[in-house]
Amino acid sequence: MRRGSMASFALVAGLFCGLAVHLGAARSLADEMPSGVSSTPDDSHVPVEDPTNPAGAAADAATVAKLAEVTKDIRFANAPLSKAIDSLRVATGLNIVVDWGMLRSAGVDPTAAVNFQLQDVSYDRVLQTLLQLSGANTDVDYEIRDGIVFISTGDSLQQHAITRVYAVKDLLDPAMPASGQAEPAGPADDLIKAVEAVVAPDSWRDNGGAVGQCQFLHGELVVLQTPRNQRQVAHFLDQLRHPIPAD
Repeated sequence: MRRGSMASFALVAGLFCGLAVHLGAARSLADEMPSGVSSTPDDSHVPVEDPTNPAGAAADAATVAKLAEVTKDIRFANAPLSKAIDSLRVATGLNIVVDWGMLRSAGVDPTAAVNFQLQDVSYDRVLQTLLQLSGANTDVDYEIRDGIVFISTGDSLQQHAITRVYAVKDLLDPAMPASGQAEPAGPADDLIKAVEAVVAPDSWRDNGGAVGQCQFLHGELVVLQTPRNQRQVAHFLDQLRHPIPAD
């Protein structure tokens, strides 16, 4: 393992030690991370639920469920990419919005022919295959917002930040003060530093990034991040609650 990676993992492990008992066992999580690989697994494209927007959360869940459905057979023979996406839109009944302007700037030709056949795969896998074969010279991806599937370049999607609130009192001192009282800066700050060290470190404004912000208010972690990174934050907090046992 490279010296820089070892130093990064040591930093995360050290931050864990400053938290409550829940975080003590999480040191092994950082120690087990391969070089250059985040500890947070890919959760496909499932949005982190926003409890303040139940209608949007329900629409997101319905879209995720539809994309998870399996199609027995799907075939594209010399189909223009735009027509292939139209076919997927019809097959799923989903609202799919394509930012063709950004895709064209990434070298994508909407009229380029697509040729493939898949059997017994999810619609999500079909969509990802279409994007992989788009001919883009950069990352092309999609995200779900209020039940709508938005397709664009990865860089463009990363400019869309959302706020999510995570209850984290259980990860800190069980004797947390009531709302309105002073909160212990040490454990809360350590948790924020751990999140920002593990989840897309370069994206946080505290680390010189342009998107992410994280603050602690009344036992809750308020996070401004991209949908993709919000999923990683949620995974990371869940892993702190259920750490991988040390061998």
